[in-house]
Amino acid sequence: MKVTKTLSVIVILACAPVVISAQLGGLKRAAPSSAPASAESSQTDALSADAMQQELVRDFLKGNRLILQANRHFLEALVGKEEAEKYFLDAQAISGDDLSKGNLEKATVLTSATSAAVEEFMQKGEELSDEAKAEFARGLVPYAKGVYETAKLRASAQRFSQTAQQEIRSANVMNASRVRGQLEGGLYVATQLPGYLKSLTDSTSAIFEFARNQGIEVPADATAALQF
Repeated sequence: MKVTKTLSVIVILACAPVVISAQLGGLKRAAPSSAPASAESSQTDALSADAMQQELVRDFLKGNRLILQANRHFLEALVGKEEAEKYFLDAQAISGDDLSKGNLEKATVLTSATSAAVEEFMQKGEELSDEAKAEFARGLVPYAKGVYETAKLRASAQRFSQTAQQEIRSANVMNASRVRGQLEGGLYVATQLPGYLKSLTDSTSAIFEFARNQGIEVPADATAALQF
């Protein structure tokens, strides 16, 4: 009898830590982690660097397409449709699904080139026809939305950059270059974004001023999109 009681006590004591551990496990999930938040966040982010890159690059290309759409309207208004098409000969080579650095470089080069052409022709200050003014106005909303979509990426680009750098540092010497290569599209966006966004915002002032000087009504949607 005494043996039976002893065994029962042993079984209860052996099971107790399991029950307590399970109960504490629930409490631990609810309680704040004792680990530093930055380390915990970095550890989580490092596992999703590639997913973060895909979202970042696709959103960047989305904003870029809007800017190119707007620039096409602007150039058609400024120099005519046939002449404007010459500036977009390379547009078909840009893919919205290609996350490579090469594709991103093509996109940013084309955007920069067409934006420079728009600015050059605006500086001439020639009065536009009513038809050309209507065409120019069609570009204002997509342009503003493109700037907005690009500006939204500042925080996500910074988070991605931190996560990617940690993942590269965590890889051994043999794998570091491979990891960097896999993330080169996102790293390109994160590196280029500050300067790219500055050029867009600088152009925004000139475009909207030109529109007003031409008597072109700036749509409320365009103004609202720039409130960031």
